[in-house]
Amino acid sequence: MEEPLEIASKGMFTRNVTMDAAGIRRGGLHLAWDDVDHYFYDLDDWRKRGDFILVAKSGKSGKSGKNLVVEPIFDHWSLAAEHILAALHPRLRAEPYYAPFAITGDVLERGGTRIALADIARVELAAVGYNVGLFVHPRAGREWERTGFAEVANLWLFLEDLVAHGVAVRTELDFHLPPPLFPLVAHMAAAPSLPAARLVP
Repeated sequence: MEEPLEIASKGMFTRNVTMDAAGIRRGGLHLAWDDVDHYFYDLDDWRKRGDFILVAKSGKSGKSGKNLVVEPIFDHWSLAAEHILAALHPRLRAEPYYAPFAITGDVLERGGTRIALADIARVELAAVGYNVGLFVHPRAGREWERTGFAEVANLWLFLEDLVAHGVAVRTELDFHLPPPLFPLVAHMAAAPSLPAARLVP
């Protein structure tokens, strides 16, 4: 990103967001990309675009830490999402953090429960009403785990990592996703019984 990029934000009293190669600023709050510990993707209606909540490296304290919230207006969402994910994912891969989940070797963990990645039939992104959930389905038995989209740290990186480990990620929802996630979109669209997610130019 050679020149600073300014993104308009939603809300009457919000400040616009400025991004450059070094970091991101909103009002008086500035975060270097290297100082972002993790992010949440806050999506409470699958028909809309989500907001990004960036948490600084002040300890993995979830949403109670120092947050910078990016709520781009409709026309600026694709540009904002593309730059945020392109800046953060290469950095965050070094120390993967997917609370409440963890990938340890060939095992997926949540709390005190574990399942071998090879025993997962698919991870499904599905709607409960308008809310979006992540559902882990084993090859045998009932659903292993479920959680809300906004509760998973580094959600899109987590899904990319699952795919890299050979786990199928599927959805019937028509998500709006930016170019850095096009390989994930292609994977999710690979099942012939499911429609393709929408690519955002």
